[in-house]
Amino acid sequence: MDFLTQSGISMLARKTQEPVKDSSIRLLMVEDDELDHIYFREMLSQINDTTYSMKRVSRLCECFSQIQREMPDIILLDLGLEDSVGLSTLSQLLQADFDIPIVVLTGTDDEHIGEAAIQMGAEDYLPKNKTTGSQLYRSISYSIERYRIYKSLKEKACTDSLTHLVNRLGLFERLEFLIDQAERNQTQIGIAMIDLDGFKAVNDKFGHVVGDDLLKKVAERLGAGLRKSDCLARYGGDEFVFIINHYESTENFENLVRKKLHNLHAPFQIVVEGKPQTLFVGASYGISEWRKGCSSENLILEADKSMYLQKIKRQKCVKRTPHLRLV
Repeated sequence: MDFLTQSGISMLARKTQEPVKDSSIRLLMVEDDELDHIYFREMLSQINDTTYSMKRVSRLCECFSQIQREMPDIILLDLGLEDSVGLSTLSQLLQADFDIPIVVLTGTDDEHIGEAAIQMGAEDYLPKNKTTGSQLYRSISYSIERYRIYKSLKEKACTDSLTHLVNRLGLFERLEFLIDQAERNQTQIGIAMIDLDGFKAVNDKFGHVVGDDLLKKVAERLGAGLRKSDCLARYGGDEFVFIINHYESTENFENLVRKKLHNLHAPFQIVVEGKPQTLFVGASYGISEWRKGCSSENLILEADKSMYLQKIKRQKCVKRTPHLRLV
């Protein structure tokens, strides 16, 4: 949680003084021991004011399938399964990025494993043979609430306040996750860096209020019809970045980027000193594609260089920049 500020951590501490109270919690237990399953189910059945809808699977592969069918509110994860043993069990579940809080179940004398699990990303750990009903209730409730606050703080930290797109921090976080997946599965990742042509002139001539309004409108157009697997971020100033994956070829990737930029061709309606104005905007772009061993920083740098070269080339082709003009 490197992005959390000290005030954010303090807020987290205050918020978790009392466990979250929910009338119904969907719980997935990943446990291959039937007796442990019965023991935990019995404890949950005796908790007042909260109804637990528990489903149980005995293998990690079954856990993935069950989550695809129905998202639980929390997972109780045993680290000793038939198809996965130890902290790698937790690691595989975290890498799947299901966005679900996890409480790890450990053996009686495995506190060091539980602490390691929390460092990896689990919300809590419970020694199976020592856990009481009140401890189980508090662990589940606290874990759900902590995770909710964590997500809220993370979303704020990774969101651009003007356009509400992913910001630079969120962009690199998303890239790191996709690269980690690509290293294992050899999937494709394409980066497109986009820079508005002549945007500085808008701020200089009409002021930053008009410039900000234009940036918000540009963000809306670029993000229109964005696929769920892709990402649009505001990199800074008038620069935007697309992350595109699951495409067929480099040509297909470039075509997807051009289609997005085509949305900028239609004029923008802005207000200057109370009067409506029509503004035409153009943009330069550069692309890069991930290959094994390439870092997120290098991907962005290559796309940025490609965009700069295109901008220089376009400026040489015309004596003035007609891409940003009022009519």
